[in-house]
This record gives sequence, structure tokens and C-alpha cells, in this order.
Amino acid sequence: GGGGGGGARRWLAVHIRLGDKAVEAQANFELTDDALVGRILAQCAAWHCSGVFLCTDDATVKARLKSKLESQFLVVSLYPATLSSTSGQAAHFDESLDKYKKAEDVVMEALLMARACHGLLSTYSNVSAAAVYLSPQGYPYSTFWDPVQPQRHSAGLGATWEATCGVEALAPWEADGGDALAVGCAR
Repeated sequence: GGGGGGGARRWLAVHIRLGDKAVEAQANFELTDDALVGRILAQCAAWHCSGVFLCTDDATVKARLKSKLESQFLVVSLYPATLSSTSGQAAHFDESLDKYKKAEDVVMEALLMARACHGLLSTYSNVSAAAVYLSPQGYPYSTFWDPVQPQRHSAGLGATWEATCGVEALAPWEADGGDALAVGCAR
């Protein structure tokens, strides 16, 4: 769920690429749940985030991490992306899933990570790289292997975007009656 109870919330985008990525980025698969949760907590503390927008291509990992992060008193929000029900299979290789919906989901998650969150913490992934590329100037980003630092900024494409879009009472993708991107930076 989203922010609920009012007040400002700063969102940390977290992207964990698994699925078929073991061939290209074995390091992504060497991170344990405890290591992921610990690093997410540390990054939230460094960037003063109280909410996590969790994106991953593995439904089982998404459910596990959501539960573990919420047990640490973080608000966790998920975009309702279509994921494979076959463990370890990336959605884009699952022929039983609607191709258009899969493409729409990955684009929406990348845009929301880039435009509706304060910064990004990620594994090795082209989707994460796209989120940084689409982000506003000054958008902080880090990988799970980087030391925790207060900020590391992207040049981003969005130099004219008014401000980093991270302070919301509700996650913008959960706002009632509206296009997620249209309300993504409403203050």
C-alpha cells in the first residue's frame, strides 16, 4: 500500500533485476534477502526516505521483500506489474502474458522510478539505467554494491523538471482518479 495517513513521504525507488539476468549479471543473484533489506534500510536513512517503491521481475522476491521491509516500519508500494507465475522466469519471456501489458508495465515502472521517487537503488539492469537516464537533473542513484553515500547525482534528461518528485502523502501511482504520471509531481 501507499502512504495513507497523511504527511509528506519521500520515496526510494528500488529495482531488483533477477529473472534471466543471471547470464549477464550473476552478482544480482548473490544478494540475500537480508543483504537487500539491510542496504535498502541504509539508503533510506541516508536519503531520508520513509517509503520504498519496490520493482522487481520476480513475484516471489517482491512479496518476501515487501513483508520484510514493512516489518522494519517502512511503507512499501508496488506498481501492479504483470509478472510470471513461474519462479525464476522473466515476464518478457513468459509467452502466457500479454505482450502489450508487459511492455506498458516496464515503461510505467521506469518512468515512476525516474519521475515520482527521490532516488534509485538498484541491481545491474537496463531498466534501472533507463530510469536514471529519464530522471531529472540531480536525481540520486546507487547500486547495491556502492558504499552508502548521502547523494550521487545523475545528469538526467529532465533538467527542466521543476524539482525531484519524491514528496507525496500517497504514492502517485496510487492516487485516486488520475493518470499516474500526470499526478507524479503534484505537490
